[in-house]
Amino acid sequence: MKRVLSLRSAARRGVAVGAVTALLAAGCSDAGETGTEPRASDAQSTRGTDAQGTGGIKPLQVQRVELASGPARLELLSLGRTDGGRVAAHLRLTTETETGRHFRRALEYQSSGEYDIGGIALVDVVGNKLYFPLRTTTGECLCTTVPRELPAGGSLDLHAVYPAPPEEVARVTIWAPRTTPFHDVELAAGQVAPVPTLTVDPSTAELAAPTIRSLLNNAEGLEQSTDEEGENRRIRISADVLFEIDKANLGPEAQRILKGVAKEIDASSDEAVEVDGYTDNTGTNRHNKDLSERRAESVVNALKGLVTRSGVTFRAEGHGEDDPVASNEAEEGRRLNRRVAVSFTRPTPTRPSAPPAASGSGAFTWSDSLPVIGTLRPRAEAGAGDVAKRVENLQYDINALHRDSTGSVSLVWTVTNKGTEEMNLSIDFKEHLTSRYEGGGTGGVMLVDPAAKVRYGPLRDDEDVCLCFHGLISGNYILDPGEQAVYSGLYKLPEDVTAIDVQIPFYSSSHTIPGLKIG
Repeated sequence: MKRVLSLRSAARRGVAVGAVTALLAAGCSDAGETGTEPRASDAQSTRGTDAQGTGGIKPLQVQRVELASGPARLELLSLGRTDGGRVAAHLRLTTETETGRHFRRALEYQSSGEYDIGGIALVDVVGNKLYFPLRTTTGECLCTTVPRELPAGGSLDLHAVYPAPPEEVARVTIWAPRTTPFHDVELAAGQVAPVPTLTVDPSTAELAAPTIRSLLNNAEGLEQSTDEEGENRRIRISADVLFEIDKANLGPEAQRILKGVAKEIDASSDEAVEVDGYTDNTGTNRHNKDLSERRAESVVNALKGLVTRSGVTFRAEGHGEDDPVASNEAEEGRRLNRRVAVSFTRPTPTRPSAPPAASGSGAFTWSDSLPVIGTLRPRAEAGAGDVAKRVENLQYDINALHRDSTGSVSLVWTVTNKGTEEMNLSIDFKEHLTSRYEGGGTGGVMLVDPAAKVRYGPLRDDEDVCLCFHGLISGNYILDPGEQAVYSGLYKLPEDVTAIDVQIPFYSSSHTIPGLKIG
């Protein structure tokens, strides 16, 4: 029937103790690499003009890849459905400086060591799905294998074959671990050109089950929070808002909050709603279990009177102090753990009926001169240690904050070293959660709606990998004075949220760029 919404602990989901209240109220080497060393000729590396005669193709979009030796251009040349019920992509990577030894890992899937472009994914934000290139039963990717490096100014044609999203999916976002995202990409119909750089014939290969991951989206608020995973939605309501201390009778604020929950249930097609109560670890297990059960039953009784759709059944269950979402060592963590969760299938999303306006709306694209819509020279907190004080050497520039027609919101931002010594950024942006990609990432960068007091983290897949920049250690993470690097992340915000604050963590602190409009 349903759902297993894997709500992870604070250590896994990035919900640091005290983070919600505090925020809203105001390296690896290649030594361990495995796999067969590909040759440059295997990927048909060329210098300047493409060997297949496609050098004259006008790219649909141009984005930026961060490499250890500096940036590279990634051009999207085509994306289309094939007659075989799949999707084929054609891209071109062009270097503007001599590439470093980490190039071959820049586009791979989860530090697999396969040296291919299996990390380039199609994102269906409306359907909450993420599509990776197909693989054979022996693990070979239906995508291009890449060499260790390219000559300066060299180009490399890249191809990948994907499982096809449903026919109603007309546009997708394209994401890769170290690349700014491609937006509003049309899935054109018809036969796609052959893919000469593949070593596997897509028409005859014995294929493994496709890698299609569910997307997770988290909106963390003071009164209530929402988790989405694929087709499922869980609304977590603070028990402190619903009930008095150690009581199970609903308080005066409960009616207002539960009316909103009931409205979402009415919009859903789910006939079975699950209500789960939780407590912190104060008191005995037996008392906490009983209290959480009575609180869940109180919420069920209220929702029965508020939901207008017929045929909906409710199940109430209490879990006591089990399944905490934060540490119980501090009061803020205990507050987060005192909650009632309401779970059901999310309402059927509406897909855009028309492409975006031709006038554009601020989507990022490669440029020698990057736009800036917000900037900050952060200052360390009083009494900060030497490591935390390093943030004063940095400048953050927001280059793009864009919502496309599929509903994805992309943040692109630049870090510049304004100091007099080199800066090592390998672990500063709080994506220590994921070991599947080489190096750290930018998963700690949050978009905050100050009016609603809700913060949004980057989209994640069902393996808890964020759709943000990965590979700080193997990307351009050591910045010389005056040098800069460009990072990005994909988010999903309600349509009525048109302005947000950007919060960027650094070591033990966080710094805010306020009042940015979503273009």
